Amino acid sequence: QTCALPIWINQLRQAQAKEAEANAFRDQASAWSALDKGQRVALQEFITRYGNSPHAPEARTLLNGIGKKEADNSAAQRANEQTMRDQDAVKQALGRYQAAISEMNFSKLQEVWGGAPDGIAQFKEQFGLAKRFEVKLSLLVPATIDGDSATAECTRTVTFVPKIGKKTEPPPGRVRVAFARSGSTWLIRAITPF
Repeated sequence: QTCALPIWINQLRQAQAKEAEANAFRDQASAWSALDKGQRVALQEFITRYGNSPHAPEARTLLNGIGKKEADNSAAQRANEQTMRDQDAVKQALGRYQAAISEMNFSKLQEVWGGAPDGIAQFKEQFGLAKRFEVKLSLLVPATIDGDSATAECTRTVTFVPKIGKKTEPPPGRVRVAFARSGSTWLIRAITPF
């Protein structure tokens, strides 16, 4: 009978171990069922607590997916913010162009035109003849940004009051304005009717 006691104790220990294992399995299965699988923190806590669970690889995959989605969203947000900055910079370039003409300031016009004298040479003569000169460019749609170049479709309204003679206001027309990036600003490269 003394030999039977250790066997019984051993069987009891084995039964307790199996019950503990079954309880642990139920706990992790219950935790997995209740887990919000779309939450980073919840998945991390599950992996930390139940790293040997059969669901741990799936939890890691879901966690990696959340990380990728967050990175993609962050990249998309940065791209959207850059697009907004670029759209604002294009509007500012148009504003600088209009101001340079209204002020009849050829130096400012050269700055916004990017130092391309062929495209604006005629303005120097027109400034000399004008009492007042205004050009309004109104965006028809947001500018199309492609890397370091951009294109904007605008309506153009011109008012020219000569020093001698009558004011002229040709009918509004449509123009396509081409830009090139220069640091954080945009410079006009060409304005062509379409």
